This record gives sequence, structure tokens and C-alpha cells, in this order.
Amino acid sequence: MATADTPQPLTLFEAIIPIASLIVLVALSYYLFGDAGALGPNQVALVLATMIAVFVGRAGISRPSETRRSTRSSRAAAWRAC
Repeated sequence: MATADTPQPLTLFEAIIPIASLIVLVALSYYLFGDAGALGPNQVALVLATMIAVFVGRAGISRPSETRRSTRSSRAAAWRAC
């Protein structure tokens, strides 16, 4: 059970949103541009899907203090892995 200090985990639907948007955007780029869709349009699709993932992830974190805390813990985990 999450308390006021811990952010709520994402639901399955919220976790699927960025993946589904990437699939739809890549499919749309191939539909619109054919084989040329493998060049620039796919990069645009990746950037847009990343932006969607950031917005979905930020929606689960309500306070700036939680954002700072989760950023510090992820940086610490990354440094331990190095």
C-alpha cells in the first residue's frame, strides 16, 4: 500500500500507452511514406513516443519532492551499476 510519500505505480493501461503510441506512429510512418519511412519519420515517431512516455510518467508523480527523490535514487542505482 502506497503512503503519501511514495508515488503510485503505473497501471497496466498507463504502461501500455507509450508502447502502443510508438507502434501506431511507426506504422503510420510506413503507411504514409513507404520505405522512406525508415529514415526521418521513424525518428520523429521515436521522439513523440518518448514525449508521451514522459508525460505518462510525470502524471504518476504529483509533487516535486517525489520527483527529486526518485531522480536521486535512480542516479544512485546507475552509479552502483557502473
